[in-house]
Amino acid sequence: MPIIKFTPADVLRNKVLEANWYGAEIVKVSDWKPSKDADSHNMTVTFLIEKTDGKEIDRLYNTKAISMMIPLITAATGIVVKPEEFNFNTDDLVGKKVDVKVDIKTYEGRLGNEINDFVPYQRSSSAASY
Repeated sequence: MPIIKFTPADVLRNKVLEANWYGAEIVKVSDWKPSKDADSHNMTVTFLIEKTDGKEIDRLYNTKAISMMIPLITAATGIVVKPEEFNFNTDDLVGKKVDVKVDIKTYEGRLGNEINDFVPYQRSSSAASY
């Protein structure tokens, strides 16, 4: 019989956190991959949520709405993004800490969590709260 190794993130994938602000560390940024319809590309950023014994939440970014990544870049790096062209190495996000706004969503009839906003680490108390 094969042995299957489960990580804490695997075990906690279906655990639904309360909607709130949480401290998180960015632990992985995927390469760009073609979307299902192949007319754009997706990138996944994985956040390890603090004080949850290993819960991870993925946030998907798409090339059609790449500006959605600007709040994360600002919160993680402190870079004030000006309305001008610039390059950013997404590898620089790995290991950075931010506060994330976690909400509850329903997908295919199941409850889960999604990340909908970012502020610099340990600044969520000054962010708009529920």
